[in-house]
Amino acid sequence: MAVGVPSTTTPRYVMNITSVDPTQNLIEGTLKGADSRRVMIIDVPIAARWPMVGESWIVRQENGNWYLQGIYDPLSMQNIPPGDAVIHSPTGVVHVQGSADGSTDFVITKPQLVAGVVSDASFSTTPADGTMAVDTTHGRLYVRYGGSWHYTALT
Repeated sequence: MAVGVPSTTTPRYVMNITSVDPTQNLIEGTLKGADSRRVMIIDVPIAARWPMVGESWIVRQENGNWYLQGIYDPLSMQNIPPGDAVIHSPTGVVHVQGSADGSTDFVITKPQLVAGVVSDASFSTTPADGTMAVDTTHGRLYVRYGGSWHYTALT
């Protein structure tokens, strides 16, 4: 399957999926506010799965080719600039690969809520530098760096 380069100016569409055939790279669905279309998909996002009937996906057409961009979520798609990504993670952890050799890879996690002063003991394993947590008792945002916890007051 060829990989398409995402365009920052190509319009994106919401497609309500009515049938899929991954063996032929075909999906069929209704574009929001338009007619039913049967299209051959050129690219599926990394780590994505094929759409399922009944789901809504973001698709784009570029130079006559169609590309899947991801599952459509009307709440998360508000005011998202073209070219940016919306990532859903039920675990609250997102792994990002920034380079082919892994030198700029990082993990994004939701800050942990802690009732009281944050320390390494607030976590099940020693957290890495860059980890954030919120002290809900004292209204402080903690960041771990240099092997120690540092905080600033929240208002």
